[in-house]
Amino acid sequence: MKNMPIRIITAALCIGLLVTACETEAEEEVKDQYLAIENGSFYDISNVKWKDNIITTSNGNLRIPANGNGDARVQNGSDYLYFTRDGTVAMTLRTADAIPVNGTTRFTLTNATMVVDTTQETNKGALSAITPTAPASSTALTIKNQSFSELQNVQWQGVTFASNAVENSVPVGNTVTKEVDPGSGYIFFKRKSNPAFARTKEVVTVGENGTEEFVFTDNTLIVEANNPDNTGTLKDMTTTVVFFDDAEGEIQNYAERKGSAYYSNSSELPYYRYNYTSFYGPYTGTGKSIALGGLTDAKLRLTLNLEREAKLSFWYANIDYGTLTEGAVFAIDETQKAEWQGNYNWSFQEYTLEAGLHEIVWTKHGYYEGYYSYLSLDNILVYYTE
Repeated sequence: MKNMPIRIITAALCIGLLVTACETEAEEEVKDQYLAIENGSFYDISNVKWKDNIITTSNGNLRIPANGNGDARVQNGSDYLYFTRDGTVAMTLRTADAIPVNGTTRFTLTNATMVVDTTQETNKGALSAITPTAPASSTALTIKNQSFSELQNVQWQGVTFASNAVENSVPVGNTVTKEVDPGSGYIFFKRKSNPAFARTKEVVTVGENGTEEFVFTDNTLIVEANNPDNTGTLKDMTTTVVFFDDAEGEIQNYAERKGSAYYSNSSELPYYRYNYTSFYGPYTGTGKSIALGGLTDAKLRLTLNLEREAKLSFWYANIDYGTLTEGAVFAIDETQKAEWQGNYNWSFQEYTLEAGLHEIVWTKHGYYEGYYSYLSLDNILVYYTE
């Protein structure tokens, strides 16, 4: 070896260095392809990945909302799209089919997209229908709707029961079973034809490793959730609600609406401008809420003439842009009751209203040097308490 000519050793070293350079270049493969994900489903998705490439929204958010878009620069290849379907019961999923990328590629995720539960590969189905596989031994509650009323927003101990994901409801004749933690509590719900939230009159108890079944009929005794003194049967109980707006149905009869809209995504905001808008997503995550903003004097005004004492409650979220300090103001009969400056995630407010005529006003300074910000409202409720 020590007698080997220097030029041969030099050549070997050069070849070695060339191979190393090639390997380094291969390892540092440039991600010059483009993968765009269009979330056309009714679910928010997060932790979206393809070949370990993280897919984000245009502003870097890791959660892609329903009807939203995300993208990433990637390398050529083929792999499944991995993501978490957000909701009451989050699931880690992947597409059933691999997505090939060669150049610019767009993939649309819909409610009908076939997916696989990554924690149980034998659990497959459409995105809107797949549910977690229950363990062999579990604690579960079954709710049957044998009444003639479609039930919405059905919950027991924080667990949502729905066989219709779009309406978040248990239609007439449907049955839903969910794995739950042992405990006791009322079943809360809303009748589709009635704006008042109600609950069962009796507590429902589910024991450890047991199963419980509750059947709703027209004669099931229920209680108005916001007024426990108001009771009756599922079919006949009348509501004490004077006004209710959950942003999911028709626009309510406000005395004035300026810079206001129902929204589920940014494109439905009033005076929306791409990349120049700040707002909180809807209260329920997948439904709609009320947006107030986009102007220096956006306003939502409600006028009520009450026969007796009532309660007013609502959920709100506020966001301001940059150094904006005017924020949002809430007033009853020209008396300021609350002011929100800065960012407030969804919170609850409640007030007592005496009998008589009342003017209820939400205002928002939602424009600042070309930027737009919004006050969000949901579940605005006024109901009699006596």
